[in-house]
Amino acid sequence: MKRAKYILFLLFPLILEAQITNGLVLYVDAGDSSSYSGSGNTWNDISGNNNNGTITGATFNSTNKWFDFDGNDRVNFAAALAGGDDTYTLEAYFNADSRRTQVVVEQNHGSQSGSRRACMLLISNGNGGFNGEGNDRHNNVSYSLNSWEHWVIVANATSNSLKMYRNGSIAYNGTFANAGALNVGTGGVSIGYKLPRNNEYFDGQIKFVRIYDRTLSDNEVSQNYQSISNSAPSDILLSSNSFDENIPSGTIISTLTATDSDNGDSHTFTLSSGNGSNDSDNSDFIINGSSLKTSGTFDFESKSSYNIYINTNDGAADFAKAFTLTVNDIDEDLDNDGITGVNDNCPNTANPNQSDIDGDGIGDACDPDVDGDGILNGSDNCPIDFNPGQADFESDGIGDVCDPDDDNDGYPDKQDYFPLDPTEWFDNDLDGIGNNADTDDDNDGYLDTEDAFPLNPKEWLDTDGDGIGNNLDKDDDNDNVIDRKDAFPLDSSEWLDTDSDGVGNNTDEDDDGDGYSDLVEIECGSSPIRKFFIPSDYDNDLIADCVDPDDDNDGCLDEEDPWPYDENACADADGDGIADYYDSDKDNDGISDDRDVFPNDPSESIDTDGDGIGDNADPDDNNDGFPEDTVLNENGEEVIPLFVSELLTPNQPGVESKWRIVNIEKYPTANVKVYSTSWNVVFESWSYKNDWDGKDKKGNLLSSGPYYYIIDRGDETTVEKGWMYLFN
Repeated sequence: MKRAKYILFLLFPLILEAQITNGLVLYVDAGDSSSYSGSGNTWNDISGNNNNGTITGATFNSTNKWFDFDGNDRVNFAAALAGGDDTYTLEAYFNADSRRTQVVVEQNHGSQSGSRRACMLLISNGNGGFNGEGNDRHNNVSYSLNSWEHWVIVANATSNSLKMYRNGSIAYNGTFANAGALNVGTGGVSIGYKLPRNNEYFDGQIKFVRIYDRTLSDNEVSQNYQSISNSAPSDILLSSNSFDENIPSGTIISTLTATDSDNGDSHTFTLSSGNGSNDSDNSDFIINGSSLKTSGTFDFESKSSYNIYINTNDGAADFAKAFTLTVNDIDEDLDNDGITGVNDNCPNTANPNQSDIDGDGIGDACDPDVDGDGILNGSDNCPIDFNPGQADFESDGIGDVCDPDDDNDGYPDKQDYFPLDPTEWFDNDLDGIGNNADTDDDNDGYLDTEDAFPLNPKEWLDTDGDGIGNNLDKDDDNDNVIDRKDAFPLDSSEWLDTDSDGVGNNTDEDDDGDGYSDLVEIECGSSPIRKFFIPSDYDNDLIADCVDPDDDNDGCLDEEDPWPYDENACADADGDGIADYYDSDKDNDGISDDRDVFPNDPSESIDTDGDGIGDNADPDDNNDGFPEDTVLNENGEEVIPLFVSELLTPNQPGVESKWRIVNIEKYPTANVKVYSTSWNVVFESWSYKNDWDGKDKKGNLLSSGPYYYIIDRGDETTVEKGWMYLFN
């Protein structure tokens, strides 16, 4: 029959919260003081079954909380499992120092025959696992030396299954050769060696061993493994267990710290329920972070101690502890001056600042001789100043040592240069002559009657009367220009002399000395104070253009001159926008003046017969007696000649801005074509009006270059051909 299960957390609710307790029949833990106190040869079973063991040879490491086994040590226990148990779990946390065949924990077969043992065994080849004797070994789990190992063996004879876990992960999952061997015997439990032959000793350290009378699940094994990676806190400490009475509510009275073997754990602290007596005063306190604070006021005479119960959690496990806090009795303040007991130098007379002038330990408020000069306060002419001789210069009843004005001249002695002379009190220049008698109080060589600053030896003049002496004044004439930048530091009407001619700009009509008056420069938009920033003067006649009636000095007034800045340009006879001086076709008839017989007559250009009458007006151009002169073409036919312009300059007024063909109007059906050098037609017109401006059919201005033309008169006579040049 199975043993009764124990609910371990009922016994240890704070330390073993994360561990599996259901089915525990043996649990020893070197890190738990209830399992091992640190001394003695008994390792207590804390499963609740009292299967305590006897320690032989193994030594306890108090720092690291484990047992050291040196290869000849052991711990013996009574049987934990019942004889014939066929399901059980062995669990241990150990560190092996050497490779040898050694037992971690086993329950021996005892008196039963056959293979009746359950053993966690390490083999010298670096493997280990379960040993049920009868050659039913399963040494399939490897281990590392000098490394902490967490092993769990789960055996089930009913299902003939065996699982072995290493450090939380399954390392073997299989069956037995002889499942019957799993039924344990009634022999005792041993840790660190093999019973009953006392061999196969363990060499290393063992932290804890657990034996369950049931099989743990995968999740339960994992939960137990996780619990060892985070040890529970082991203690709570207070920085102070006492506090003064009458402190304000919310005062920090102690700082909480937790003892935990895990480095880096964060701990939370709370007031927790205890057993009813150790938590009776929890409501009188609060915990904020790691600070323990009061939540009210406390009077020693009413209650001198308080019981609280504090819990700490490291994120995985808890630890709680009861504390008794004591209230400190504070001396009473009889005179209500805020000073209590022996600290009050006048306990019955209010003396809140504890003043004691003579330092005799008696506060001034209750001292009959405050200054300690041997004269009682009522008879002392200086009751708070040591004055045993009672000297009084002017016999006013106030001793000299405390009289603020010994000569009674209205000036305190501390400020009076002549404390015993009522006619003098100040000596500005420290020459031994008081200011009332001294004619030069600052000893600067200027009589007080002539000195703007009779008490300042560094000043005597104040040009601008602003109360600041010239030596210190950065602007002596108060013209808002500091002296170092003021060309006339003592003349408030002047401060700048741009051209350095000795005449200030306010008076100077030509501040920069560039030959142009300030008024003209301002009117013309230049600078009157920058010598090289002069107004525009095209003809350099020192008359700025903005006021010069003839800027280019060509004799044509600017208001009548289309070219006011060109001394060669004045007249434009044909009004084409090109001055006559530059115009090669002054009558704008398309014939340059060097070829035009009538350069000033746009209606005429040729005089064939030289009779002074242009051919256009001459009824007989060759004076042969026949009107409307004609010429013979290559076929011997008479035609009116055409004169084709060889140059076209679009958008340039006064030159050949439009392409002209003289007499083209005589041929109203004529066809005119213009070709590019690639023989593409760029212009074509019927009944041409002398209006082509050099643009192609799309209205885009053609590029500069030669162009070929063909003119068909339309009367089956001569065709005109030739080249013209377009200049863009």
